[in-house]
Amino acid sequence: MRRVNWNSWLSDICIILFAAAFSLFLNQLFVIGEIASLSEAYAKVGQDQFTQSFELGLLLYCVCSPILEELLFRLIVQKGLNFLFHTGVRGRRIVLVVSALAFACYHGNVVQGLFAFPMGIFMALFYELLGNVAAPILFHVSANLDCEQWEWLCCRTDRTCSLCDLCNSCRSAWYDHLEKNRQ
Repeated sequence: MRRVNWNSWLSDICIILFAAAFSLFLNQLFVIGEIASLSEAYAKVGQDQFTQSFELGLLLYCVCSPILEELLFRLIVQKGLNFLFHTGVRGRRIVLVVSALAFACYHGNVVQGLFAFPMGIFMALFYELLGNVAAPILFHVSANLDCEQWEWLCCRTDRTCSLCDLCNSCRSAWYDHLEKNRQ
């Protein structure tokens, strides 16, 4: 696969914006589909995360975890898989899917796995396209930051943010649209 040679700041901005938008999209999809109810283990993880202060949550989930996980999954898993399946487009596709699947399984429950799999595809793709581990780390940090602030603003406090209100309005309009089409 040919490496993309973007200016660093342009690729960084695109990665941040895409990660935040895709994370928000998946979060809303999971809310609409009531995916969180699929796993008691996910509920336990959420409870454990809520016991942390916001600052500690930022440090753990938005700095330490993304860096360590991307070093593991890109530099060890994906690089190792690239060594095994280094020939052709088909081999590269296998590497992207298998590394994303490993990333999803690592998260330990169905809900986080379903969220992590498409995120893992994009992080593996950014690593492949840009040729450095900084790109998937930036993506992962941005996505986790989006999730963490979403949880903090909308779930841990009685406040809601304008972004949450906008998403809830869109979701309500979508439900109304679906209901009208059923009749």
